[in-house]
Amino acid sequence: MKITISEKDLNESGFTQSGICRFKEVASGYVNSLFEKAIYYGKANKGDGLEVEITHDNVRSAAHNIANSYGKPTKSTWSIVGNVAEYIFTIIATWGLTVPVAQNVENTTTIGVITEHANTIGTVCIALTVLLIVIRLTRN
Repeated sequence: MKITISEKDLNESGFTQSGICRFKEVASGYVNSLFEKAIYYGKANKGDGLEVEITHDNVRSAAHNIANSYGKPTKSTWSIVGNVAEYIFTIIATWGLTVPVAQNVENTTTIGVITEHANTIGTVCIALTVLLIVIRLTRN
């Protein structure tokens, strides 16, 4: 969808050349987004066997949808990684603290070494889990 914006009006209002370019980009993006969302709402409200009609309610809903989406916080990738790490460390800690200390286990195998140090591994994982939870809560 194409819109026409008068550079004369923008210049008279005090826009710089970079401000004019940015204004046109943002206005064009908003118009395209509004257009697409209004059509989406029109299609969603259409009855079976009827043609799509874009009403003022569809346009208003699209405008509200766009306005409500600005400034909303989004989760960063690191936040999601931290949450997954919390779960993993919690599982390992639970395992590490519930495994009985192995008596008479050959420490030559990997399983024997891991079992021997299960309580230590569990304790370290609890500490890491608590640290990640504190970081998550203080960042929010």
